[in-house]
Amino acid sequence: MRSIIPLCFFLITAWAHSQNTCSTPNPDTGIDPINIEVDQHDGNVPCNMMDGNLTTRWSAQGTGRWALFNLGAVTSFDQLEIAFLYSDLRSYTFDIEVSNDGTNFTTVLGNVSSTLGVLGMQTFNFPTQNAQYIRYFGRGNSVNNWNNIMELNIIASSSCTFSNGSTDIPFPAPVVTAGGDSAFSTSVSGGCGLRITNQDTGEPWARANIAIDLAANNIVAGDSLFVSVDATTISGMAAIQFVTDNTANTSLSTSNFSGSSNHTDSFIVPSGISTIDLWLFSNYGQSGNGGEVIFENITVSKSNPNSTGCGPNGLTTEYRIDGTWSSGASSITVSEGTELILSALPNHVIIIDIEDPGGTIRSDNYTFTATAADAGVYTITSNEGCVETLEIIVTGSGDPNWVGSNNGIQYIGNVGIGAAAQANYRLAVDGTIHTREVRVDNDNWPDYVFQDGYELPSLEQVQQHINEHGHLINVPSAEEVAAHGVELGEMNKVLLEKIEELTLYLLEQHKLQAELERELILLENQR
Repeated sequence: MRSIIPLCFFLITAWAHSQNTCSTPNPDTGIDPINIEVDQHDGNVPCNMMDGNLTTRWSAQGTGRWALFNLGAVTSFDQLEIAFLYSDLRSYTFDIEVSNDGTNFTTVLGNVSSTLGVLGMQTFNFPTQNAQYIRYFGRGNSVNNWNNIMELNIIASSSCTFSNGSTDIPFPAPVVTAGGDSAFSTSVSGGCGLRITNQDTGEPWARANIAIDLAANNIVAGDSLFVSVDATTISGMAAIQFVTDNTANTSLSTSNFSGSSNHTDSFIVPSGISTIDLWLFSNYGQSGNGGEVIFENITVSKSNPNSTGCGPNGLTTEYRIDGTWSSGASSITVSEGTELILSALPNHVIIIDIEDPGGTIRSDNYTFTATAADAGVYTITSNEGCVETLEIIVTGSGDPNWVGSNNGIQYIGNVGIGAAAQANYRLAVDGTIHTREVRVDNDNWPDYVFQDGYELPSLEQVQQHINEHGHLINVPSAEEVAAHGVELGEMNKVLLEKIEELTLYLLEQHKLQAELERELILLENQR
């Protein structure tokens, strides 16, 4: 008897360890680890994080629960893709740590949070790491202290290097200052961008600085510089300033990208300076939050790279709509009564004429209030022989977001009926809706319940979940519904999933009943 007890303990310990280790991860994309180890789970095992199935998950309760991914060898990576359970209702907080020995870890993302309201995979970037181990250190979520990961992909480093789009002025490495956390190259569509991050509050001028040495690049006073940059704001507010000698309030060109994702301009280099500095902000002027932005397609050139032979500086249409400057479009739509100014880039370098749709020649900075008579194509011609056109479409008076077409009327923006319009919803209604039919698109209908490989919870697991949480598996709690409501498409999917699972339970019961009836007949025939 004494020998049996240690053996049982050994077997139980070995079984528990095997359940905490996944030796067959199979991610949809990215790097394939040799194994995954977790410190705890509730029956939703670690292999579920890398099985390509968004209906399974790893779950562990409590702050400090972790999942360790062993890549087998030192590997370069700079991005994780993670899908969280109920991410439309909860925001998850966690750390990402790396190690080469599995014991000593360095934090690369600390106390970061997923984006509330985003279903599916979310992307988390960081400077390129060279490590064998990645550890997810969970801190629960905004509703409770559970950690629930449906899928996690580890993306290999692209090894791109951010640079100037023009080869005549090479960029030095960016320097993070004024509280910024990091500035690193990141792959973007068609190239390499610069990602600026600041995770702290109270640092409204956090930025990266790129200093252009005028003497080293043969730039002298009176030269014209053409600049163009695209920005994508993930959080915070993107902004760019071109300043002299790294000094505030000396801006030669600036934009906070409030009216456009592109800033295009040109300026004359003043005398008495030694550098022109690009200040790239992550949360411009915002003290209450940090920020994360991506700058790409940055070009600083001694001539316009978009020029097509019509002159050394090229020509780009520029227009101000109700106080906001934008550029580059071939067609714009405004409503009657909108204040417009037409011009062209590069400013202060070229001289332009503007021919209106009626054939009248207007000068630079042509200013007017739009009426139906102003609709048509405007032709902009520079003194260097460049020609561009801009079509202006003028809609009826009132809200410029209402646009008419042959297909009916379209409103560009979010709508509130009996309630304020909400940022995350196209239509918000405070009241009842009477309609004949509602159609909700859903690309993940639960036919997967009847497919091979679906892990149907045992009735004992269902009972345990009900006892612990007071509701069925994958069904939101009453508290969550009271706080956030339900989404019709997702809720109908969940309900059908439960019905299909119930059907499988009934079919199992039917088979069992039929087997018992056969055995009963055999027993009666033996009497």
